[in-house]
Amino acid sequence: MRAHQQEQQDRARIEELETLLRQVRTRVSAVYHEINNPLAIISGNAQLLIELARVMEIDPTLLQPIEDIEQASQRLADLLQPLAAIRDTLREHGIEPLENPRDLPE
Repeated sequence: MRAHQQEQQDRARIEELETLLRQVRTRVSAVYHEINNPLAIISGNAQLLIELARVMEIDPTLLQPIEDIEQASQRLADLLQPLAAIRDTLREHGIEPLENPRDLPE
């Protein structure tokens, strides 16, 4: 009887952990997506402005703030890579995100 109870407790704990991992996968994916997409736009536009400034031979002192934006966006992109690695590892282990992200606890 005790073995049966222990088995039920173990199953309940496993289900609880699986739910938690799904929540983590959902949250990590959402954070990565919500930061990475605008960051890609910022970085791409900064790169475009840098190239245009060089082609148009604009005063290099005006170019520095744009280069700062590009460098900062690259640093942020580098910080996002561990999130992508966590997301990918969870996916490789068959942990799917929640179907409805509204199911996430606050």
